[in-house]
This record gives sequence, C-alpha cells and structure tokens, in this order.
Amino acid sequence: MANRCQSYRVVCIELVEIAPNYDSTGSTSTLAAQLLSNVRRIVFHVLDQSSEIAR
Repeated sequence: MANRCQSYRVVCIELVEIAPNYDSTGSTSTLAAQLLSNVRRIVFHVLDQSSEIAR
C-alpha cells in the first residue's frame, strides 16, 4: 500500500459510520482507531521517503 500511496497526494481521510452505541464489545471503535493509525503511518512513511529522495 505504501508503494501505491507514493503516486497520490493525500488531502483528507474521512472515517464514517462508527456507532459505539451499537457495538457492545468496542471492537468497531478499536478497528477504526487502528485503521486511522495505520493510514497515518503509511502517509508519513511515504512523505519521509519522498523527502529523502529530494535530498
């Protein structure tokens, strides 16, 4: 996924339809947090690689 992100400029990430009231185990909220964390990590990794190439 990180390789594919190099050709795109991420402008916005939106996560919708998280309903903790209907998720008694909390797994939906945990999954949403992990997803956002992973996407953020990939974006920053790609940005870091891009800045190293420019040097």
